[in-house]
Amino acid sequence: MPLLFATPLLAEQSAIRQASAQPPTDKSLSAELGSVCNPRADTGPEMVLIAAGDFKMGSPEGEAGRYDDESPQHAVTISRPFALGRCEVTVGEFRRFVEATAYKTSAERGAGCRSLDKTTNSWKENPALNWRNPGFAPYDERHPVVCVSWDDAQAYIAWLNRELGLPANTYRLPSEAEWEYAARAGSDTAYFWGDAEQCGFANGADQTTKQSNSDLIDKAWTFADCSDGFAFTAPVASLQANGFGLFDTTGNAVEWVQDCWHDKYDGAPKDGSAWEPGTCEQRALRGGSWLYRPSNLRSAYRGRGRPDEANDGTGFRLARTL
Repeated sequence: MPLLFATPLLAEQSAIRQASAQPPTDKSLSAELGSVCNPRADTGPEMVLIAAGDFKMGSPEGEAGRYDDESPQHAVTISRPFALGRCEVTVGEFRRFVEATAYKTSAERGAGCRSLDKTTNSWKENPALNWRNPGFAPYDERHPVVCVSWDDAQAYIAWLNRELGLPANTYRLPSEAEWEYAARAGSDTAYFWGDAEQCGFANGADQTTKQSNSDLIDKAWTFADCSDGFAFTAPVASLQANGFGLFDTTGNAVEWVQDCWHDKYDGAPKDGSAWEPGTCEQRALRGGSWLYRPSNLRSAYRGRGRPDEANDGTGFRLARTL
């Protein structure tokens, strides 16, 4: 059973309590839990302690909606316990970093943030968009920060470790294997909740999304038949947690991980470590975003992007080395 802690692990007075594997049963409880994911500036984010263990990474050949880059499915042993953020990094948390450092994100220094263009129905970089304004609302302090690049995530992590007086790689991005192990939370189904529709579990493309983006999305796009009430990002912890007590491990914001991108898993590490040989022109992304079709919310789904690329559905979640 994972553990939760809301203060830095190295502090002897840190309160550690068992995480409940039961998801919230109503939105008021969910909102109360989500508020814990916005800690004071003098504490680290709330984390879930993930025990070492084994799992099968990738998708089996018969899984509906799978892609070749999820192959071959292979056994991985997470050899050491680690901690993972209970929620995705929020706008409020990222704002504290920017205000403390005057940091300019990749989108603010470059071509902007990628979003769907109304005139061409294709993805384009929009120089007017960035983490402060991703082009949709509501988007407030409790929403996951988006329009941030892998480089931006690394800058935030370096600042957080300095701010808390921790060694340089204490807080970090999870490896791709750590991410999938934690996102599955012991499940071996396509989705961590099984095979039912996503609503209640993941903020992805559903009828609410369709109604609010009908002029943007290609008619071939698929949507869940249900509605979760969120057309774009949702406040963290608005939907049900997985079996490890982690929120939004799929949907809401797709998350940067540490690994370089590889087209398949041939030769991938078997111990849960990040796969980083080569020049890393692209980094891996995991989990779906608010705009992802249902089949792309599967636990095995993978994405990629340039380290300096920002997207209106892309954010990150912190891991912590123990």
